[in-house]
Amino acid sequence: MNREQTLPTAREFQRAKEYFETHIEHASNPNFDFSHGGQALSGPAAVTELESDARRRTIEKRWTAGGVEVRQVATLYRDLPVVEWTVYVKNISDTASQRVRLSALNDRFAASNVVVHAQKGSYCAAGDFRPIDLFMRPGDRADLSPIGGRSSNMTWPYFCIETGTDGLDLAVGWPAQWKAVFACADDSLHIQCGQQTLDTTLYGRDSGVAGMDRTGEQIRSPRIVLLFWDRDGLRASDACIRARNLFRRYMLSYNMPRGKDGNPPVKNLAACSSHQFREMLEANTENQKQFIDGYVDHALGLDYWWMDAGWYPCDGDWYHTGTWKYDKRRFPNGIREISDYGRSRGVGTILWHEPERVYEGSEIYENHKDWLFFPISENPKGYHCNSKCALFNLGDESACAWMTDLINRSIDENGVDFYRQDFNTDPLAYIENHETEGRRGANENHYASGLLRFWDGLQEKHPGMLMDACASGGRRNDVDVMKRMVPLIRSDRLFVPDEQQAQFVGFSQWIPFNGTGLLFGDSNIMIEGVTWKKEEMRYDLDLYMIRSMYSPHMTCCLDVRKTDFPWDDLRAILDEWRAIVPYYQGDLYPFTEFSLADDCWAAWQFDRPDLSGGVVQAFRRAQNKTPSRTFRLHGLEKSLCYAVYNFDTKRKVSRSGAELMEQGISVTLPARGSTVITYKRV
Repeated sequence: MNREQTLPTAREFQRAKEYFETHIEHASNPNFDFSHGGQALSGPAAVTELESDARRRTIEKRWTAGGVEVRQVATLYRDLPVVEWTVYVKNISDTASQRVRLSALNDRFAASNVVVHAQKGSYCAAGDFRPIDLFMRPGDRADLSPIGGRSSNMTWPYFCIETGTDGLDLAVGWPAQWKAVFACADDSLHIQCGQQTLDTTLYGRDSGVAGMDRTGEQIRSPRIVLLFWDRDGLRASDACIRARNLFRRYMLSYNMPRGKDGNPPVKNLAACSSHQFREMLEANTENQKQFIDGYVDHALGLDYWWMDAGWYPCDGDWYHTGTWKYDKRRFPNGIREISDYGRSRGVGTILWHEPERVYEGSEIYENHKDWLFFPISENPKGYHCNSKCALFNLGDESACAWMTDLINRSIDENGVDFYRQDFNTDPLAYIENHETEGRRGANENHYASGLLRFWDGLQEKHPGMLMDACASGGRRNDVDVMKRMVPLIRSDRLFVPDEQQAQFVGFSQWIPFNGTGLLFGDSNIMIEGVTWKKEEMRYDLDLYMIRSMYSPHMTCCLDVRKTDFPWDDLRAILDEWRAIVPYYQGDLYPFTEFSLADDCWAAWQFDRPDLSGGVVQAFRRAQNKTPSRTFRLHGLEKSLCYAVYNFDTKRKVSRSGAELMEQGISVTLPARGSTVITYKRV
């Protein structure tokens, strides 16, 4: 695949434009599903253009149906073949509506030889983000959804869909429980997508219901993102790689948070003492300063010092959340003393919060029970929950505003530069306990909308502050969350090199910026009473292991009190990482299949057209019997010359783009060996 083949085609732009105009703007029937009292939308809709420039065009389409207003806000992008939309439904009358049903997408697409390329989400498992390929025949149906109300818990909310000679990328933006249904017919693919359960009446104006908008209750659909792509003579596998790269470009251009410089983040290096001090349970002001000094004095070039769970009063168990104040016994002058000290040494602060889950006995639990959802007494669906926890109801507008103010104060008072939010429970275990027959899905809808409003409120008070999306690792990484936050830990399954190689590629095919951890030596973190200790956690600098962890974000964790640690060697390795990490924002070309086996190779290429260069990483796993492989590169210009540099041999050679794409790069490695090779236009 050469450089020209990586670009969007005129036909792809035309397909996106035609869909926007014929299925949304001028459509007599909407491309989403709605009913009010059993009646679908009918009659003309008013269309208003909200925005139009060289990059995109946004319209609002508005219907009125028996006292209920329906709005579809849709955008056509002009530099990528992408269409996206969200649907809003509001009761504008004085009385309660009839039952409203809503889903975000209900449409048919011309199709043959359908393959839905799905992926496993995160479940803290070795195979997180592995591909799931659904080869569909006429009459086949696939129903996909996450577990428990966290959007990428077990199931990934991104799909690459082959529909014959062309295809679609589909992304679901909903930080709660969604459902996607794919039904294959002889010549079409029917796709339905939305909140899994939503069948509710809506309160009218001045209803008097606590926490409700007095102008009438409003609900919304998930956001749907469709990217239109063509095979254009490529093999199906290459076409899907290209399609995901187009989606990565969409993410970088339109759907990632911006830092204070106005750009998406490229790299971050953080460090923590979580594995030495049981997260923050045994941390104090003195040892946090000591560890900051240890890293800074050895010139690792840290961007952030990371303080995780347990800095608040919690009776020795970080899981006891809900009192968002520093522990005065361990931090008599507050966390701010540490964060100010870090900044004086050139290091920002990442601080962990988990505002949604509230443990019994905490300040919020005892003082704001009217803002809490309490869990189900029985758990037949196997939700991850705890009977001693409650869920803070961000769907209540007053509660959401209060929590936004509380966490904004915490950010200011503690001197936080990078806000980290975790979420260690399944929200449906609490929300479903408060459902009623006539209001099914309403609480969840308001909760998801309130969560997004909460994050927007933090960003509004702290423009340019980056925020980390953690939910027991990578269990809430849908496209709406990723517009606001970045995942510093893509999965809580950490540190095993071959697993990290596979997870990095699986995750990065859709989300350009993500991270993981680097642990050297012992860990004092306990999981279910067992010390988190693996063979891979060693003090010597295992280059195979460290290169397996290379990611846009990395967090180092080692005991700086050890006097014999090879700091010079670690600095050299991090210099190598810094040399290649900008390429991670480019197009990704996996050379090998997703695999956890120890008898194969893993290899991939990142190409940055704007930097006229890229990187190849290759790993020969421990039991593989083939010492050499050749990898043909993608995305280059045939006539240009590239300087190819091997970080291990320190050898630089000149090769043409044609040679690199047609003959490839040959790599020879020992068992459990790795290499890093860059190329740059001469």
